[in-house]
Amino acid sequence: MTKAAAEKPRFLVVEDKLVCQSTEGEIAIPLRFKTKLLRQFGSMDQMDAFFLILDEIAGPETVATIDELDIMETTEIMVEFFKEFEAKVQATMGELQRSSK
Repeated sequence: MTKAAAEKPRFLVVEDKLVCQSTEGEIAIPLRFKTKLLRQFGSMDQMDAFFLILDEIAGPETVATIDELDIMETTEIMVEFFKEFEAKVQATMGELQRSSK
C-alpha cells in the first residue's frame, strides 16, 4: 500500500513569502517590500493597498493568477497576507500608515 502525499496547507509562510494554494494553483506573495511602497498607501483601504503591493512586487504571473480568482478567494488571500505581514512587523497596517506620515 502506498502512502498518499500529504495535502499542502492552504496558507503557509516560507521564508519571506506567503504561499497560497488557490483554485488556480500555487501563489507566492512576498511579505517584504520597500518603505516607499508603504508611504504610497496613504488612506487606502486594505483591498486597494493589497492590489498596490501585488502590482509592485508580486510579478505579472502572480497578478494575472489572482485576477482570475473569485473575489471571495482573493479576499481570503488578502486577509491572510495582512495577518502574516502584521505578525512579521509586529504592527497593524493602520499603525504603520500613521507612522509613515
